[in-house]
Amino acid sequence: MARSSTPRAATTVAVVAFVALAFAPLAVDGATPPLCKCPASSGACTAAQLLRSSDGTTACGAVDANGKLDASVVLDSTAQATSLDLTGVKTLTGYLRLSATPVTTLKTDDLVTAGSINIETNAALTALSFPALTGFAGTSDPDSVLELEVLKTSAALVNATFPVLATASNVTCEAPGGVVCDLRSVTHLTGALRVRNANLAALKNVSGDAYFDEHDGATVAAEKLEHVGGDLTLMLSKDAKEVKLPKLAKVDGKVLVDEYSAGGANTALTALSFPALTDVGGSFRVESLDGLAVLRCEELRNIGGALELRLLPALKSAYFQRVEKVKSVSIGGDFKDAEVHVPCVAGGLLGLTTSSGQNNVNAVPTDRVTWKWPDGCSHAPVAAPDPSPPSTPTPPKSGARAAVATGRFAIILPALAWGVRLR
Repeated sequence: MARSSTPRAATTVAVVAFVALAFAPLAVDGATPPLCKCPASSGACTAAQLLRSSDGTTACGAVDANGKLDASVVLDSTAQATSLDLTGVKTLTGYLRLSATPVTTLKTDDLVTAGSINIETNAALTALSFPALTGFAGTSDPDSVLELEVLKTSAALVNATFPVLATASNVTCEAPGGVVCDLRSVTHLTGALRVRNANLAALKNVSGDAYFDEHDGATVAAEKLEHVGGDLTLMLSKDAKEVKLPKLAKVDGKVLVDEYSAGGANTALTALSFPALTDVGGSFRVESLDGLAVLRCEELRNIGGALELRLLPALKSAYFQRVEKVKSVSIGGDFKDAEVHVPCVAGGLLGLTTSSGQNNVNAVPTDRVTWKWPDGCSHAPVAAPDPSPPSTPTPPKSGARAAVATGRFAIILPALAWGVRLR
């Protein structure tokens, strides 16, 4: 749960990264490209000035007539260069890595492909602009699974743009502050996606996990996204007030919507909707959103794990009218008398059974949930005796919410499908 978790910033460095399709190395005769760096005394550094890192004196090699530089360019905290100009380099057969450098300006206007691009903790860097970058091919950074990453920089960074990048793998893009990572042309990601603020206007498919982390903007959006092959996590800041995933139909893993633990309570998001979502392979969990009043999942049919709504003090309505399979249900927390809209089957969610036909549910508390059926239904939930021992209550969250959560412990509701009782 986000409220009791240790802030991510305390344990890991924020990352802006994009990892793309891996191709065979492009280096001459299959050899690993040499590591190259800027001269020790240089302020402004160009591709023509690069020296081999092995001795610091031998020229790295020239950019050929086709714009290919057979090298990996590595600058670290020992570098003195304040700018790196790779103008004219279209293909970098190795990787580009900047880590904790004093570089303020990076010019990569002509770069079309590289093995990987890894940029970490460059506090003075003002801009990341890769207007020609279409993908990744060559020898990638062996120290990173990401082929394009920009780890946490200072507030000096004003943009991070990759406007023509179309396909990639294991993309992480977490620019600092309100900087929007421009991934407008990415349609498919082979691997995982991790973003903070990002333009994902064309994104349709993520084969791995999709993680929206500590989002700072008002809107979390991937309006063409249809499928997530792993888990979907929306970790929202206090300012996030809208989630737009109108075409998302299937998540193979779990779905979690929560607030970022160190960002303060989110009261801005009052309505959350997954209008096209039909299948979730794991659990579906929404919690710790202080302003959320309405949750709509009106096409959701299959939930492979638990359905959990927790610590939602403003919740008034939740819509799950088409659910056919769910492993367990836990609805409760701070809210009172929320209407939960359920399928037109005997007992609604409470009438769902396991594959063996058992209906092992708890007694129905009526002081916090009002069950609502579609027009024409007149069922009343009937709970079978619960043969299992009582479950251990989940400890209340820490901080300001603890006082509220204590004595208002999440209500375990009767509901069961696929062999696990509702909790």
